[in-house]
Amino acid sequence: MMTRIAQWLVVVALVGATAVSPSWAKKPKDGVFGSINGKKFKATNVEGVNDHCVSGIWDQATGVIVFSAIECKPHRRRQGAQRKNYKILVIGCNINYLMPGPTTLPLVAPSMLACPSSGYTETKTGRFHIAKSMETWSSDFQLLPDFSTTSHLMMRLDSFDGSVASGALLGSFDIPQPPATGSAAINGEIDFRFPFRVE
Repeated sequence: MMTRIAQWLVVVALVGATAVSPSWAKKPKDGVFGSINGKKFKATNVEGVNDHCVSGIWDQATGVIVFSAIECKPHRRRQGAQRKNYKILVIGCNINYLMPGPTTLPLVAPSMLACPSSGYTETKTGRFHIAKSMETWSSDFQLLPDFSTTSHLMMRLDSFDGSVASGALLGSFDIPQPPATGSAAINGEIDFRFPFRVE
């Protein structure tokens, strides 16, 4: 009798284990995540293409992909929008920057895009999360011998299904705007995944 009970408990445990999804099988969270200038960056997209904290546009006519990401609180309607001492990323990349001519190419993954039209801001806030001070860095713009342009800030596009784009930002923001100094380097890479508006 005890043997049968033990066997039954083993079967129940196995069934329960297979019914629970493993952590690696969970859907990845939409947003922008990583570390920059030695500080953690976390901006989530919870409202799709109309999210006011993380949103992006792919302009097919110009070959430009842009997005902005602001660190917002998880419960935005109840607690407000920005986090305390929030950070902002504004990214502008063009698939044509690495070419000597203006020929527009389709946005096909995987690919690397230069992002010279980009910025990163660290904000210190006071009462009610009102900004007291800001430090901003911009990405650089380099002209190559073949008259194409590039930057120390790059986007690696890993996938794009016509709506959701995912990939990573690599490199650094090398042009400080006073009172900022030095460069703001990405530590490893900044990962992103969320729906983009296609125009």
